Amino acid sequence: MFFEFCAPYVVAGICTMHPSLMASLLTYYFNSATVLSNKIQVAEDNLVNIRKRIEKEKSIANNEKLLNVVRTSLNDVDQWVNEERLVEQQLKQLDADKQHIEGTLLILLGRRIEDENARKTLNMKELLQNSQNAKVHKVELYLYKLIGDHEAIVNAYLNDPDMRLHVFDYLHNLYQDCCDAKAYAFLICICVLFHLYLLCSYDLNISFFFFSCFAISTQNKQTLHML
Repeated sequence: MFFEFCAPYVVAGICTMHPSLMASLLTYYFNSATVLSNKIQVAEDNLVNIRKRIEKEKSIANNEKLLNVVRTSLNDVDQWVNEERLVEQQLKQLDADKQHIEGTLLILLGRRIEDENARKTLNMKELLQNSQNAKVHKVELYLYKLIGDHEAIVNAYLNDPDMRLHVFDYLHNLYQDCCDAKAYAFLICICVLFHLYLLCSYDLNISFFFFSCFAISTQNKQTLHML
């Protein structure tokens, strides 16, 4: 209750916190995000099972010839459809709550990093572990960018559905900034070899365009051959 009361004032920049108290506040929000992520996973699994049940009931209704059985099956379908809508609404609310907490975490971390004294006490390894456990990938991405771990940055982009397509912009900008063909080739290999199903299934047109642009450079032919 104390943290919920204080957080809006810290986020708005109205007040500051002692580094140890700020660390506790971050832990509180990471734990809250972890609980929400677990609830979201349960709801998503439940939704998959409900949709399978709906398809099964529809199949039964289509195959049955007796009228009274058909009516029973159709009633069962209606019940499962209502259940599906209910779970979808719950999932939407859970996602909204998690996004709010993730946004709060990003601001709180930014406030702590702005403070030189607080920044010295940051336990980056612990923060990364908490963000991974809570599945707050935007926070994870933010932390990895501070470290400069390009491989982990790519993974964070791909793990978040909202940011997945932005991985192309990141790789392009990285190549333009450092002009390091070997590093760029390494990152491309990571993307393709470990996340091919994400890159290609999400949007084939964008994937094709990206790799076509990449192929224009003669320096990248060897990398494409590897892929």
